[in-house]
Amino acid sequence: MPKNVVKTLQSTEDAYFVDAVVREAVRAIRKDGRLGSLIDVEVVIGAGVQDSGTKGMARFFAIFSTDSVSTYSCNVSATGIKSENGDIKIVYLSCAKDEGLGQTYDLILDQS
Repeated sequence: MPKNVVKTLQSTEDAYFVDAVVREAVRAIRKDGRLGSLIDVEVVIGAGVQDSGTKGMARFFAIFSTDSVSTYSCNVSATGIKSENGDIKIVYLSCAKDEGLGQTYDLILDQS
């Protein structure tokens, strides 16, 4: 995570939590498969922790491929909730595949 993003967080624990949210979001995107293969997380561009450290949010750029030859970038927004046992559940996951068309894919939108 870039230093400027880490500085916005309150503690090292928050940074590890946000990192875990990003990793869980990557797993969810790869499981969904609608956008192709997620090849790499390029950079985390924003992060925050709310609700006494139980809700973590991250925004990052991810590189995808649909044909194993060409790639494209998406701006991904993810929100994860940490349970009492430490597991993280992604409750919001959206990918902006803009390319000038303004397409946004809501992969997870948990209303509970």
